[in-house]
Amino acid sequence: MNAIRLHGCRLLVVSCVVAASALSAATVSDVGLLSQGTTDSFDPATIEAIGDKVADWQLANLDDLSYIRNLRDEDTYRRGWQHAALYVGLMNWAALPGNEKYDRALREISEDNQWQLGRRLFHGDDHAVGQLYLHFYEQEKDSGMVAHIIQQFNQILVANPGDTLEFLGDPSPGVGWVCQLRWCWCDALFMSPPDLDA
Repeated sequence: MNAIRLHGCRLLVVSCVVAASALSAATVSDVGLLSQGTTDSFDPATIEAIGDKVADWQLANLDDLSYIRNLRDEDTYRRGWQHAALYVGLMNWAALPGNEKYDRALREISEDNQWQLGRRLFHGDDHAVGQLYLHFYEQEKDSGMVAHIIQQFNQILVANPGDTLEFLGDPSPGVGWVCQLRWCWCDALFMSPPDLDA
């Protein structure tokens, strides 16, 4: 892993810790890694320890999302965008030396998900999890890991939706707004196009 990427990961972790500490002083004291004046916040060992603590907590609490205000049923779905964003972050963390255990945990999650995308064929929120499966496919070249991605995206390409890119009208069940068939919101650029590599 190159030094720039490692530095970027470290800065991301530190940024998260700083943001969390601004929200709750108890959180920082509970972590015990950034007591006042005794630890260099930008020390690589400190960053790695905090990153490991965050990753361990996330994995231990994967199904406990009680900390989310206004929790919706879709937020708990392990193939949805909320979990997928976590998986992408953990994939990057797992790529750092000594973090192989996170790759093993992500592999188990993939198997539990049966290498399937989310429920909605066209919706980018349900495509993001495919990045996790592609990660393992790149390592093992097992076509079963990406078979569902290929099947889903072949259907999308055949359908070739050509509707407006504006959020107009009322949402439809299972689709949302018509424009969402074409990934009309900026987050979809993170979620869907990487799966086209399959």
